[in-house]
Amino acid sequence: MSVIEDLESLIETAKNEFRAKYETEPEVCSLAPGRVNLIGDHVDYQDGYVFPMTINRYTVIVGSSSKENKTKVSTLLADLSESHDQIIDLSDLQKSTDCKWVNYVKGVIALFPFKEKLPNFNALIISNVPVGQGLSSSASLEVSTFEFLAGLLEKDAIIIDTSKEDRAKICQKAEHQWCDMPCGIMDQLVSIMGSENCALLIDCRDLTTKLISIDKLVESGYRFLIIASNVHHELSSSEYPKRREVCEHVSRLLGKSSLRDVNMKELETASNTLPNDHYQKARHVITEIERTYSAAEALKNEEFLTFGNLMVSSHFSLKDDFDVTCPETDQIVDLAIEYGNSNNKSVFARQSGGGFGGCLVCLIKDENISDLTEFLLNKYTGNTKLEFFLFDSGKAATHFLINEN
Repeated sequence: MSVIEDLESLIETAKNEFRAKYETEPEVCSLAPGRVNLIGDHVDYQDGYVFPMTINRYTVIVGSSSKENKTKVSTLLADLSESHDQIIDLSDLQKSTDCKWVNYVKGVIALFPFKEKLPNFNALIISNVPVGQGLSSSASLEVSTFEFLAGLLEKDAIIIDTSKEDRAKICQKAEHQWCDMPCGIMDQLVSIMGSENCALLIDCRDLTTKLISIDKLVESGYRFLIIASNVHHELSSSEYPKRREVCEHVSRLLGKSSLRDVNMKELETASNTLPNDHYQKARHVITEIERTYSAAEALKNEEFLTFGNLMVSSHFSLKDDFDVTCPETDQIVDLAIEYGNSNNKSVFARQSGGGFGGCLVCLIKDENISDLTEFLLNKYTGNTKLEFFLFDSGKAATHFLINEN
């Protein structure tokens, strides 16, 4: 089992590295969690329901204001082929063409509602959210950046009264405009509004949310095992934007603002006028919205087997209708189901996140985790190395002044 560095150690590492690099004390610390989506993929940009859970992995930023006429941002993110150090001109923000990670930071700065009040600053970024595994490392960075900027102004007694919903929208817009990724609102919103020991049902139409406890699930012996396929994706250069365009096209064709307003009877009636792949992708969205709401109700009502079966149905819809799985993740799900059936165990799995690889979320009794991981390692024939994580639910995004913590 992979070792997860705890949050306190992550913050202390960030502070120590900042002191070594900038030879001054950090004044502000921000943090924002990653997330795993339990069910409800590729529906947030169609006004659907999504059901994510924060994880206890975070992007942490520490820093302080600077008297220099430039802003310096550094990252300790591993495995970067790009520069780890960037200089930002707050008065002339330009999208970087050779350093992708800094555009997430620049985008949030550019859209920050009190941008004109920001001082120059030095900042250091550290994260233990796995990158490219569908656990929302990008939104974690965006939200932590917003919280850090808010902390910088709070240090100077300027209080940021931007609502949580608007903070999420700003971070989402930053990813759209500065990172060319037309993502939905889920990742940013759960990072801001999630809570420990809960999953968050989000209605992406009006951004209303409902926290649903996972305490009874855990008390019944279940855990969410995250399986990293290590098949990496870059959605902005992949098929993600095309699928969004397909969904929007079908909505317009049916005279609706989104597929949230389309039921299966209406889609079936229009099926002869749609290309088959358009019909299938729309079918996934319509049925996934219904599955997600039903899954949240099942969890609330302690119907854990129903919840797990809905997870599995979601995976096969992603595979057969939306076409965003890959041979490796499909095999992992098939093997997990095979293990459960052959051993009479309750095991449920699905690919989670944007797709084309990344991570899978598996609902399984704690007592069976070791046997399942051994079974997968022995049976999996993909070319990637599987990793397994047991995440707890994480804290919501926040910031604090270090000398007041």
